[in-house]
Formats: sequence, structure tokens, C-alpha cells
Amino acid sequence: MKKILKIVGIGFAALLILLVVIGIAFPTKAEVEITSFKSNDEVTTENLEVVGKYKGSPDKILVNGEEAEKKSSGEFRKIVKLNPGENKIKAEAQDDGKIAYTTESVVYFDLEGKLFQEKDEAFKKERDKVPEYELVRKEDVSGGFSAIIYADVMGGDAIVEHLVANLVNDIKSKNATSAISLLIFSKADKQDIEGLLEKSDNTSLKTISQKVKGEYSKTDNTEELFIYPGGLEGDKLALAIK
Repeated sequence: MKKILKIVGIGFAALLILLVVIGIAFPTKAEVEITSFKSNDEVTTENLEVVGKYKGSPDKILVNGEEAEKKSSGEFRKIVKLNPGENKIKAEAQDDGKIAYTTESVVYFDLEGKLFQEKDEAFKKERDKVPEYELVRKEDVSGGFSAIIYADVMGGDAIVEHLVANLVNDIKSKNATSAISLLIFSKADKQDIEGLLEKSDNTSLKTISQKVKGEYSKTDNTEELFIYPGGLEGDKLALAIK
């Protein structure tokens, strides 16, 4: 039995040595593959992170002639600055100072798309700011709440909508009421509106109606916001919230 175990042990050791020798004599061929994008893809990123995988044990991974970060997990990374239009991305595996494997892809940098994206993001960021507002002529009417709002709403309809959403939440948190009624005017019109409200004649009320930017109302059953690009007498954009 001992003799058999000894023979088996010698056989296993010989096999292990053979596998090591084969691994040294015939190492895994170095290969590289770009995985972060497909050839002919279009991107809007000027500084593109090229990510890929490699096989074997290359000394270096080069991307467009510059050394990439090579990780033990078999991944490599390199930031490449793109030019508008077509860009060739070449990944190479280098062994013993020689190029052992090369792969090449093409990527298109859409500069106009990048500029549009940046402009769109800047607009959204600006739109999502809650404009400063002043709440005046507040009145509690039959358990409800009514007021006039003067705000910086020169940014357009989206600004009015965003203002109302935040304003209503503020009012709800401070006033335990089921009914809310708001008229929204531009901050720039405050002095004129307040003067016209003091007169309260037909001519004054007509002028006031032309300057209304938005109207919000909430009852137990409904919640509505109306935006008036041309005042109450012009077209209105009805945004039914509920």
C-alpha cells in the first residue's frame, strides 16, 4: 500500500513539474481587447476613458502609444483626449520590448453634441433653482389661504412651474389649510401692481390681468396650475397637477 502511494506521489509530482515546464515553454499569448466602446461608436466625451482586457503577461499595455494602467485582474485603463470627428484608438500588448498584439477601433467625438449636452445641463441646473419670491397680501379666507406672489420668473414657464411646486410645499408646511389660491407676478412689476391694486378700478384691474404670470389653486379635490405667457387675456397653458 505504501509502495502504491509512493508511486502515485511521484507520478503527481512529475505531472506538476511537466505542467510548469509547459507553462514556461509555451506561455499564454498576450492579447488585448477594448471593451468600453464598440468600433464606430459616437461619444460626447472629449476625455474618453478607454477600458479593456488583456490576456497573458505583457510587460506593458499601450494605448495610442502611451502606457496604460495595467491591473492584476486583467483590466487596463487609459484616458485619451479626442479630436472632433474620427479618432483611432490603438491598444497594444508589449512583451520584451516588442509589440506582441495590436487591436484598433474607431470612435467619433461629437463636439456639437457635447456643447448641446453642456448647455442642456446648465439650463436644467438653472431651471431647478427656486427663484426668490415675496409673498404679500396674505389672507385666510374660510379656512383657505390666498396670496399674491412676486418672483423672479423671467426664466419662463418652467421657472414658474418649479416656483409653484416649492412654494406650495412651503405654504402647506406653515399653514394647516385645505384650500390655497395664488396669483403670480414678476418681481419687476411689483411697484406697478401694488399701485394698481390700491385704485381697484376697471382700468387698473384690466392692466393687472395682463401682467399675471401664473395662477395656482388647490381645493380638497383638485390642484391646478395655469401659466399665462401673455397675461390672463392671452393664451394659457393649463397644467392639471391632479
